[in-house]
Amino acid sequence: MIGIDIVYIPKFQRLLNSSYGSNVIDIIFTHEEILQNSITIGDCQQQIDLKQAASLAGKFAAKEAVIKVLNNRLGLDDLRKIVIYISKDGAPMVKSFIFNNEKMDINISISHDNDYAIAIAQSL
Repeated sequence: MIGIDIVYIPKFQRLLNSSYGSNVIDIIFTHEEILQNSITIGDCQQQIDLKQAASLAGKFAAKEAVIKVLNNRLGLDDLRKIVIYISKDGAPMVKSFIFNNEKMDINISISHDNDYAIAIAQSL
């Protein structure tokens, strides 16, 4: 199964910098993902710059692509169950997780071009 998602970075950045931004970040991302982007946890006054927004948009697109791989059996409330991290060699990875008592191995790829972040996920 394959899933794909695309995110318009400027709109995502505006959302992250809105009055709801800290709530959105807490709903979507784990502490590990937030720290990877040099964002201070709990600092609702911090403005997310374009580089941080692009990185988070790519991770969000990857999470949405993973949900599609799972035939939408996970929802927005489950986004934190999918952990996206960058390996030492710079490749995006999904931490293995258990879904319906089955270990899921999923490959992902994330790309950015100008105002867009896109991700594709494939179950193995």
